[in-house]
Amino acid sequence: MLGRSHEITVINERRLEAPGHVIIGAMPFASCFGPAYETAFVIDADLRKRKMRDKVPMTYVTSEPYIGHRGLGGVGDSKSVLESELRQHHINWICNAKVTKCEAGKMYIDEFQRNPKWQNIYSAGVCVAIPPIEVTPETRATWNALCLADMGDTGAAFVALPQMPPRNVAWIKKGKWVHLAKIACEKYILKLLGIGKLKE
Repeated sequence: MLGRSHEITVINERRLEAPGHVIIGAMPFASCFGPAYETAFVIDADLRKRKMRDKVPMTYVTSEPYIGHRGLGGVGDSKSVLESELRQHHINWICNAKVTKCEAGKMYIDEFQRNPKWQNIYSAGVCVAIPPIEVTPETRATWNALCLADMGDTGAAFVALPQMPPRNVAWIKKGKWVHLAKIACEKYILKLLGIGKLKE
């Protein structure tokens, strides 16, 4: 896992030598929109640290009907919070994006989650609908949503009880504490898996 992460880092370093427009988004029927937002904000933060952000226009493309919908009908004031964050970070957006062509209902990606034909186009994690490996029974679950969304140097916490509206609780809070909590969670999970080392 860490070997693959290193390979992706090397690819990213090469791309920084000749930066271009970064387009990030999620396809219709994505199982989760959060990682696409996180990817946009993390790339923005990385480019700012490198003093390169002014050379790289960014656009967030989504099938969501509005920014902050997140596939959940919005959570609290997620629409205005995420629109404000995108504006502050100079990330343009396009909503209601549609797919105009699809081959047999599939998007082909290689082991680096790149399109094999256009290797500057990447997919990211659960932003790609992954087919189930086995048939599961159809039951209606009532899920609750708790999400810590990293925004590069800040973050937003979302709570939706239940996940789909109407809800008993719809809460969103923004702050650096979410970014730090997300880092702590990731380090903890890597430590549990035995593949990461915590810096002392």
